Amino acid sequence: MYAPLAGMQVANRDLGGAEASLQKALQLNPANLDALILLAMEELRGRTHQAEDVYRRALQLDPNYAQRQTILPI
Repeated sequence: MYAPLAGMQVANRDLGGAEASLQKALQLNPANLDALILLAMEELRGRTHQAEDVYRRALQLDPNYAQRQTILPI
């Protein structure tokens, strides 16, 4: 519910709202890979170390997550 909302917020350039929605999605389900990937993509816009940490969390949850593998080669 919150990850798709965040996608719409990003499209509307509401990055603060998107980050809040993604954080809420992760509070409800820390294993939400879509929310982790979207959050990492947003953090790449200026906070690369945090983005890498978020991608690594996604890797730990599901090493075969194809979208993650194309974004962060490890």
